[in-house]
Order: sequence, then C-alpha cells, then structure tokens
Amino acid sequence: MTAIIDPLHFPVSRSQRSTARVTPSWEPRSVRQTAVKSRPSATVYRRRRMVVGTALAVAVASLVTIAMGTSAIANEPGVGNQSVPRAIVVQQGDTLWEIARRIAPTGNISNLVDELVRINGADLQVGQIIRVP
Repeated sequence: MTAIIDPLHFPVSRSQRSTARVTPSWEPRSVRQTAVKSRPSATVYRRRRMVVGTALAVAVASLVTIAMGTSAIANEPGVGNQSVPRAIVVQQGDTLWEIARRIAPTGNISNLVDELVRINGADLQVGQIIRVP
C-alpha cells in the first residue's frame, strides 16, 4: 500500500517555498540533482571582454617588440663616432693647426685654433699637455 502525502497539509515557510523544488520520486536521480544554470549577467560579459581585450593588447605589444628587435650592436668606428680627447700631449714638430686638424679632420678649423690659443697660449713645448675644448 502506498501513502500519499499532500504538501498542502504541511506548513512551509516563505524561504523554503522559493527554494524548495518538489521532485517526484519517479524522476531519475540525475535529473533531480542537476541545477538549472542561468545566463551570466551583463557585468560578467563586460568583465570577460575586458580580460580578453587586455590579453590581446599584451600579445600585440609583445609581437611588436619582437618584430622591432632590440639589438645592441655597436656601429663601426668612423669619423663621426670617435670621441675627442680632452687633453693632448705635444710631440716634436706639432703645431696648433696640426693638433686642431687631428681633433676635427674635416671642415674649418680656424675657430678651433683660436680657442686652443685662448685656453693654452700660443707657444708650444714638447711634452706640454694641451687642453681641448
């Protein structure tokens, strides 16, 4: 003999009414245990788009950095790449014009000679240290 229990005879509180799901005993167990999934909210979609957008931006920035290359190869030494010494020792037979030509191999050196005379004087002696502007 089967006993039928009528749910109307038993009082149910309001909180139980909204969450209570009456499942008949004849439903398979898997159906009774599965919960109904709701769609994510607009906030969740916005957050997902933000995360995906950030990941794409980082990936693009990485690819651009790799494509541009970060080589640290020095240029070949040339006239334009050489540094000027800040002091020169006078050798036998040196003149201010020859020293100025060694400092500036190309172009007009008359202003440089004038500057050398102003800083070091016009007379040169062997072994003298000449300051270079």
